[in-house]
Amino acid sequence: MNSKEKIQQESNREFIKTVSVEYKQWAAKNSKGDDIGSMFEFLISHSFIRQSLINRHRVLREYDIQKHLYPTKQEAIWAVEEVVPVGDVQIKGIIANHGTYFRHNRLKL
Repeated sequence: MNSKEKIQQESNREFIKTVSVEYKQWAAKNSKGDDIGSMFEFLISHSFIRQSLINRHRVLREYDIQKHLYPTKQEAIWAVEEVVPVGDVQIKGIIANHGTYFRHNRLKL
């Protein structure tokens, strides 16, 4: 591992520590439990996770389900459009451009 990778790894660890402290303070202040749902609520409300990322994830997961239920790709896309607030053109783009986006992260911690 070269020095830049080591610095990046340490930076990632420091980020996790910092966000953990901020989350615990937020949870105590807002009477939230120490569970995964509250953690995601914190990450979304503090803009660590953007709405576009949530929509991408939902589109890909929902499309994966719907493509097995409908005979054509277009019908599956229309079904996804019913449950995710994204238009069919954007759904097609997400499927084409981000189909492998949510695989295991290669970041070193």
